[in-house]
Amino acid sequence: MSSIFERLEDPFVKNLLFDYEGYLWMRSSHDIASYDIGGDKIAFHLADGGLYGHIFIDSKNRLWVIRNRSEVRQYAIREGNRTGREPLYLPGQCVSISEDKEGRIWVTLADRFATLAADGKFTYRYAPGSISFSQLQTLRPSVQ
Repeated sequence: MSSIFERLEDPFVKNLLFDYEGYLWMRSSHDIASYDIGGDKIAFHLADGGLYGHIFIDSKNRLWVIRNRSEVRQYAIREGNRTGREPLYLPGQCVSISEDKEGRIWVTLADRFATLAADGKFTYRYAPGSISFSQLQTLRPSVQ
């Protein structure tokens, strides 16, 4: 894995996630890469000069990426590769992406959160009182 770090524009990995096919996805501020552990192959994705925030892999094995703090992108991933859809823009700084047990995608912003509807539009909800968000995560039961 040392060759991965030599090729990253930013050597500090911020997220490490496994997808449902066993690929390891890594994110730094400027790079996203997938690593095929069994085949010992690395593929770099999205190194286009953008600033990448939180990444998340949902229950349908789709990669969600926060880009430039206000843009959410979703990619279908298969065998370590990705195909995308149009970006979704949010009014404010996106912090994290998660999924609830019904499969709804949630995005946290600094002062509120949003759920993504099937039509690709967000519904915004404000936190009660003076709660502010730093990150929302999906917890799944371990497989035994």
